[in-house]
Amino acid sequence: MIVIVAAMAAGAISGMWIMATASKGPLSPVLPEDGRGATVVGGLAAGGLAGILVPVILLSVVKPDSRGDRATPSQAAWRLIGVGMITAYLAVISLIVAQLGWILPMTATIAIAIPLIGLSWIPAGILTTSDRFQDSRLGRLLPKSRQ
Repeated sequence: MIVIVAAMAAGAISGMWIMATASKGPLSPVLPEDGRGATVVGGLAAGGLAGILVPVILLSVVKPDSRGDRATPSQAAWRLIGVGMITAYLAVISLIVAQLGWILPMTATIAIAIPLIGLSWIPAGILTTSDRFQDSRLGRLLPKSRQ
């Protein structure tokens, strides 16, 4: 458990650093000065989410769950691709929210970015992991995968 929390913290910090340096370097013509805080919030969300999910996915290959099942390497690879897609999605959302910096001050942009970015990944996360919800009430609402 400590390894997973440490990986989440390291992912969040590295995601913030990557987005903060990218907003000053190659993305500087695209981003307004007051929108850079939204990119840092997006980096925090993307890095933290990847930091907590990647160790859990890799541990699912090695350690069986409560039913005694382990994930195959191909299942883990597909889940890691899904995590990468959600991370890229969060980066794009943070760049879109950062455009509010053209009309709003930085504090207002950050205040808007936190709930928008923080809650925007939930539909994508549910759709990419819908196989876990097939037996729940929520799973009955989602389309079944054809196999």
